Amino acid sequence: MDSSTYERIGINIKKTTLERLSTKRSRLLNCFENHPIGENNLIHLNPDQLDEYITLCTNLKQALNSNYYGQDILSDAYLAQLLVFINTLYHTTINSYNNIMPELVSNTMFYIRNHLTEDITLKDLSSEFSYNGTYISYLFKQHTGLTLRAYILDQRLTLAKRILSEGKSVTDACEASGFRDYSNFIRTFTKEIGMSPGRYRHAKSTIT
Repeated sequence: MDSSTYERIGINIKKTTLERLSTKRSRLLNCFENHPIGENNLIHLNPDQLDEYITLCTNLKQALNSNYYGQDILSDAYLAQLLVFINTLYHTTINSYNNIMPELVSNTMFYIRNHLTEDITLKDLSSEFSYNGTYISYLFKQHTGLTLRAYILDQRLTLAKRILSEGKSVTDACEASGFRDYSNFIRTFTKEIGMSPGRYRHAKSTIT
């Protein structure tokens, strides 16, 4: 990954809560369920959208941390508003995805997802697609906003989270998601996700 600084906002929502807030017309789980695993997990926000997202998250956090009259109703309202916002962005992104994503980039993403347990290098990609590795790296960053290394890490963590959510061991998640070193897996997972793999596994088992 590059060395630029970024901030992360993490929100844990029970599936039952999403179902409770959904209606027959507007299913709030769409942005989480209606796409293949590992695909379309990233939405780029413009400055105005980012400001709106942060405002919605701030309102939700304040309501959840308060105990005044109507706090529970406002919490649900802010959460529903946030989820509608996210789903709207998701559907807009999906509709335009195929029109703007070059075939080389989408093929690179597909290749990475199918070789996560291997050491993926620019040389491998160059050999696979008959393009200069540096060009592939540049084009990928230009259209996804992520470096190849960051995307590979994101996909490995996504797979690890899915495996842990299924109740499998931390060791299984480490090996099956392509991490070569157990200690590095623990350290990286904790840094990027905000909790250790063991704690994440326990949290998911508690929710379900």
